[in-house]
Amino acid sequence: MAHNILNYERPEVYRAADLVTEESDDLLSSVAPSKPQARTRKIRHVIAPFAQDQFELSNNTANKLPTINGPVSEYSIHHTGPLELTWAKSLKFVSSIEGCDVQKLLQDSFKIQGCYYVLPRFSQFRVQIFKDKENAEFPFIVELQRRSGDAFLTGLLFKSLREFFQATKENEETIPISRAGIPIYDDCDAIFSIRAPSMDNPVKFEGLDLTRGFSDSTHWVDMLNTTVLETTRSASNALALAAQSETNIPHLLTNAEGIVKGLKNLFSYSQDTPTLFGCSVILNKLSTDHNFCLYCVENNVISTILNALFDWSGQGKRDVSSTQILLQLTHALENIRKSIGDKNWGQCLHQDPEALDILQPLLKNGSNLGQRLFQILFSDEFHNTITTEDLGQN
Repeated sequence: MAHNILNYERPEVYRAADLVTEESDDLLSSVAPSKPQARTRKIRHVIAPFAQDQFELSNNTANKLPTINGPVSEYSIHHTGPLELTWAKSLKFVSSIEGCDVQKLLQDSFKIQGCYYVLPRFSQFRVQIFKDKENAEFPFIVELQRRSGDAFLTGLLFKSLREFFQATKENEETIPISRAGIPIYDDCDAIFSIRAPSMDNPVKFEGLDLTRGFSDSTHWVDMLNTTVLETTRSASNALALAAQSETNIPHLLTNAEGIVKGLKNLFSYSQDTPTLFGCSVILNKLSTDHNFCLYCVENNVISTILNALFDWSGQGKRDVSSTQILLQLTHALENIRKSIGDKNWGQCLHQDPEALDILQPLLKNGSNLGQRLFQILFSDEFHNTITTEDLGQN
């Protein structure tokens, strides 16, 4: 059965938490042409600042494979199994996508929560396995669910997921299974020889050209300093996209004050992953400028970055982690240290010992990113680059 990835459901509206307030209806009463009306009160909803799209990866089917009845989603793949192999391939797919966070993982109920970033778009999604009792030949269903974000990008994700399962199908019989029924990948390259999902070609979006008008960058920076979820999210990702072009950097640097103010505010209060991913990309790109690095030091941005590393390492912010945010912030710290020199760097670290203390679990967890971050913070010598391949254990 062919899947039409362009046949999407209506995109979800971004949901923000709201506060309920009471408002007088005097205006409606004053314009009434007939007899005076009684003063009434109605409920008004206002958007709460720095809210986040809330969706939990529930574990209500723990230790049990959920069964699906009736029609399935068009973003579904039927698979022969066994279950352990279907689950392992699903994990391999999500963890292999460049620019994608594996935010949460529930082994017992076969669910993966992730967020895929292609500036200025994103897709928060869930991959889940179901049991189809009515299909003996293909008893397992792998379903991709869009939870928030761009429907077009989610369609591309499903297209890649379907191609990945098709490409690895002929290798399934060569994969050894342990006594516990788990595929043994350490001794077999059957799956890992498959090219990882790549969506570079279909998702190269247009960039932003800030050279055509000075007011463009000011417009986005003003939006970055609001308290509305959709506005700050759009601004952070638009500025991050603009920062990909070197010709835009001087225009962004003229608004350094507003950018730093907005970034510090968002890193302190926002829990929205796509927003803060955009913020971390902005910091990474602008930190190549020496004057911007000095401005960051003067405004205690290093402390903000250290606290953000703690928040998005899985230890804070509702226990949600983001490797992509950590990667961008680690790049930014490296750029700042190179720019300001070791002496000034040491002085900056001494100003906030508490931020270093809370990072100890990340620095000592044995991951490549933790080791890299330790080198940047404390080592006298550190390498010039860090890539996504360095994050193998994250």
